[in-house]
Amino acid sequence: MGQTTAALRSVLVVAVIGGLALPSRAQAPAAPAAPVAAVSDKPAEEPSVEERRIVAYVSTGVAVASLATGITMGVLAQVQFDCAKDIIACNGTLQNKVVGDELFDVRAEIDQRAILADMAYLFAGAAAVVATVGYLRGFVFVDEEPAPAVAARLPQAPTLANLAPVAADAVVTQ
Repeated sequence: MGQTTAALRSVLVVAVIGGLALPSRAQAPAAPAAPVAAVSDKPAEEPSVEERRIVAYVSTGVAVASLATGITMGVLAQVQFDCAKDIIACNGTLQNKVVGDELFDVRAEIDQRAILADMAYLFAGAAAVVATVGYLRGFVFVDEEPAPAVAARLPQAPTLANLAPVAADAVVTQ
């Protein structure tokens, strides 16, 4: 086995070195590289208030639908689990009786429905987080004006240059 491994290694080394040493006649000359687009230093554009509200509405719908799916699959899994616990009593009410190896199939179905319910709950939770952020950014913390325009409207702190004309007017009026 050791000789086979050594022989394979030597063949591999010869193939790699031979491939590197041979001029590549079959390869076409390399095409010039495409120009790279310049990366802009501008910040990414923020979504508008309407887009934030749309995200909030859509994610709320997804959260509600996922929650409904989770509840439905959870209830179905629980009912089927209760039936599988007491299969003799449950078979009396079923049209299609569960017999033999079908019990394993029923248990697999229970597991699938329970996992589907868990996944739907997780998806509903994630969608609820997105909806909450969408509502907060779209309805509560709405900033219609950009920051520089707001800063221009803020009152200025008094300086000596601002106070000098006021003091001169006060002296003249006395």
